[in-house]
Amino acid sequence: MRTTDLLQVEQKDLGVSGGLSGVARNGGRVVALTVCTTILANVQASSMQNLVPAAVTAAGLPAASVAALLRALPLGEAALRQVPGITQSAVAAALAAYQQSYVVVIRTTALASLSFGILSILACFWCIDIEDRMTDKIEIHLANDPNASKKAMELH
Repeated sequence: MRTTDLLQVEQKDLGVSGGLSGVARNGGRVVALTVCTTILANVQASSMQNLVPAAVTAAGLPAASVAALLRALPLGEAALRQVPGITQSAVAAALAAYQQSYVVVIRTTALASLSFGILSILACFWCIDIEDRMTDKIEIHLANDPNASKKAMELH
């Protein structure tokens, strides 16, 4: 994006173009990060609430202990062992369901990020053609460039 931004404007506007390009990129990053973080937190919490209780009650955990298990699950296996009525099969079922909740999160986040990619590809259709500016001609040489004096002599 940066190269095409700079090739679409006149030389005198390069600074403004580069600045606006940076603002747009960083703004897009912030929006994408916020969307993905929100999806990660909310979908994981809701999918964990949906998947874990059914899995652990099917594995023999008393229904009264499900709330304690849900609080202990993110803390690890040592915290799970403190849940009243817990069995090894209930721990295995809880961990498998917890892992499956992250599968749901990753799938949902990937689908959401796909929309950002599609929007970016669609935005390419509104970019102007820069083929005529892709030449070997150097408009301005830096002062310490050894070719700068040669260019100045060619102009005079």
